[in-house]
Amino acid sequence: MKRNRKTALITILIFAISCVLTLCAFADGTPTLYAEVSSPSENGVIELNISLENVNFIAYGLAFKYDKEAVAPVSSDGSETESFGAFSKFDRYEDFNFIGEKLDAQKGYFSYTSFITPNAENENIKSGEAQITGKTHAATFRFKKISDKEANFEIASIYNGDVYDETFVDGAAFTDKNGNLPVKIIIIEGPDKIKETQSVKYLYSQINPPDFSKEDRLKNTLYFVDGDYACAFEGELTAIDSDKNVKPYTDESGTRFLPLRFACERFGANVGWDDGTRTAKVKTASGKTAKIRIDEGLVEIGEKTVSADVRLEFSRTMLPEELIAEILDANIYKNANNTKECVLYGGIVPWKEDRQAEKDALDAMRYVMMPLFRSFI
Repeated sequence: MKRNRKTALITILIFAISCVLTLCAFADGTPTLYAEVSSPSENGVIELNISLENVNFIAYGLAFKYDKEAVAPVSSDGSETESFGAFSKFDRYEDFNFIGEKLDAQKGYFSYTSFITPNAENENIKSGEAQITGKTHAATFRFKKISDKEANFEIASIYNGDVYDETFVDGAAFTDKNGNLPVKIIIIEGPDKIKETQSVKYLYSQINPPDFSKEDRLKNTLYFVDGDYACAFEGELTAIDSDKNVKPYTDESGTRFLPLRFACERFGANVGWDDGTRTAKVKTASGKTAKIRIDEGLVEIGEKTVSADVRLEFSRTMLPEELIAEILDANIYKNANNTKECVLYGGIVPWKEDRQAEKDALDAMRYVMMPLFRSFI
């Protein structure tokens, strides 16, 4: 009897621990929308499946574009159609509503908006806000291959050069009780074609702020100079590493290499090292993960794996600047008049050479990099 009681207690303890671990995993989960393309059927029909994971929302709107020379919308029987209702299929959950459903087969886009009934309450909705934890299918859209070209599904927006319709301000916008909700968007068209972006990326008011200052530009901005052991982060001089041999540089092929740990940590990411597998691991502030396998020359970014020129120098991982920018969801400004400069910056406001804020920011960063200040680091 005592043994049975002990076994029962251990079983309960293990179950409790597993529940805690599950809750912790979800608490750390990144809100994500998946757009996954199926393999073509015998008659060339493919499906674009939309799923949500770790997303709480009051409403969300999507607008997708596709190459209309590659695929055409079709109904369930495989015949071409221009009817949104014929080429789409929604999973209808209680108090999940859909409006703004539109398909423009001539221009190659479709869009819809889903919203929650105000103050609704059920197993999927709490106080009028949808609460989706595990990966949950939301909708399917059917297309037929009409050429050998790729469908090239992408988020459409009126602010990225794809002015299809004024009815969608942003191609992927989520709203929760606190306002705009950043959601990672992963578009998977095949094992070697995975694209990542983020919702609310092209909001005009954010891209074109009316009063952008030097201080705004310096925020989350990292300034490197090839061959220099110092750099400027947010306008302040800092040493890259305790070993002054660790420096950014551009090799003979024209590829600039940056120190992974230093760059990532300045942008709020955690960087670890597994000595057994010689793998660097990164987890960004937004929850995005990356693994850099030194000996294999492979970089895993989210669910995508790419071959890369990965280098270990002075016991520090060095990566091409474009890969570091992709890991951090950061941007790069390259000065055509000074190829030794590299500016890595966060946010969605693009760098504009002719704006005074950028001119002042560059002057400030160049100033603190003067040899005069080297004795301070």
